[in-house]
Amino acid sequence: MCMGNTTQKLAALTDLGDKRLNKRLEKTVDRLAQNIKEPIPTASMNKATMKATYRFFENDKTDARKIIEGHRKTLIAGLENEEKPARILQLDDTTEFDFTGKRSNDDLGCLNYKNRKGIYLHNSLLMSDLGIPLGLLEQTMWSRDPEYLGNSAKRANWPLVEKESYRWYHHFKTGQALVKQTPGLEWVYVADREADFMELLSARTEERMHFLIRSQFNRNLLDDDLKLWDKVAEQQSVFTYKIKLENPETRKEREAQLEVRVCKVTIKTGRRTAGIRDLEPVEMNVIDISEINVPEGIDEPIHWVLLTTLPIDTVAQIKEAIKYYVCRWVIERFFYLMKTGGANIEELQLSTQRRLENAIATYSIAAMDVMKIRYLAENQPDTPINELGITAEEHEALYTVLNQEYSKKIVYDPNEVPTIREYCIAVGMLGGFFASKRQPLPGLKILSRAFGKYTLLVKFFNITRMSKNL
Repeated sequence: MCMGNTTQKLAALTDLGDKRLNKRLEKTVDRLAQNIKEPIPTASMNKATMKATYRFFENDKTDARKIIEGHRKTLIAGLENEEKPARILQLDDTTEFDFTGKRSNDDLGCLNYKNRKGIYLHNSLLMSDLGIPLGLLEQTMWSRDPEYLGNSAKRANWPLVEKESYRWYHHFKTGQALVKQTPGLEWVYVADREADFMELLSARTEERMHFLIRSQFNRNLLDDDLKLWDKVAEQQSVFTYKIKLENPETRKEREAQLEVRVCKVTIKTGRRTAGIRDLEPVEMNVIDISEINVPEGIDEPIHWVLLTTLPIDTVAQIKEAIKYYVCRWVIERFFYLMKTGGANIEELQLSTQRRLENAIATYSIAAMDVMKIRYLAENQPDTPINELGITAEEHEALYTVLNQEYSKKIVYDPNEVPTIREYCIAVGMLGGFFASKRQPLPGLKILSRAFGKYTLLVKFFNITRMSKNL
């Protein structure tokens, strides 16, 4: 079963130093995507495949960076076919995997405490401006040395390349380098407050590369007595409007009424950063979004100050920038899918950090396939399933079984190709989903559970058919 086109060129574009390993990567990604909720032994279906999966993670030639690099090459090939003009959103964020007490415990560095053993993961997730996750641009993993803890004052004077914040800068520069390879496309780097540091804000050199970063510091402005937040706060309201927001943890939606102010500023740097040239003042736009008429029960009303190089000359442009920032929460849904909502990465019992990183990179690509199905169903619901590589046999197996066991209204018709929305709902039923006004589409957790049943269903359906034809 092929869910999207993520893996179609993966073996050809990945270089692990052995063509058999490249092919094993492709097969492993496809199998994990089909059974992402299941532990490796269950997802493997048989002992030989299980051993092959573990050997792949253990192989000295398997390398997490090369796995993501191969995946990135498939993305670049796909971006060349994007309709132009268009924008690609690069959503950046960090999560952690806690492996305290697991087999890898003694081989790992720590997280925020000496005795918490694990791996930090920083991802750049690419998303179309139509709301469809495309894949992973870059991935950085690391653990901390216990001596790192408690030395924040000392770390402030380190060169940027030695700081953990370098990951944000590196990922921005990686995206900017790819802008040159995708003529006609604009790139928007979207990040939260951790990305608000001057080296990153000064790193933009390509006109088609933009940033949209939530402000963390009330910075000094050039030729202005007011500071950044005070400057934008004194502007007249441009407009008010309502948007729907979803809590990324509870998935509950609420409506928020927002008041928006904007201005153009030049941020003053006035300092030298170790290992980097003197930084010049940076011109940018500022968008202040404050929630008004806050409903009862909301302890933290919205207040975002966004720094951006996107244009803000019209109401439409400002709303578009705000929409892009709201899209940043998609990467939190990806982390949810990698953890409790699907892959359960923290339950892996691999003995070394290198093996875990190889597994995380492989699962990351598999998780993107599940993400695409869900967000295609929401944002491009009329896409026919045959355009996604879903075969007629898979369609027939699913609809035939659902007709017998779930609903007589679901009928397999070889002359009618379902849309991705219809198909996503049908697959979700295998995971216990029934569409309603409140929840018209299955969530990632339900889909991750359903795909495992779907894979078995298709296999047994085809076996039964073959037996009848003998």
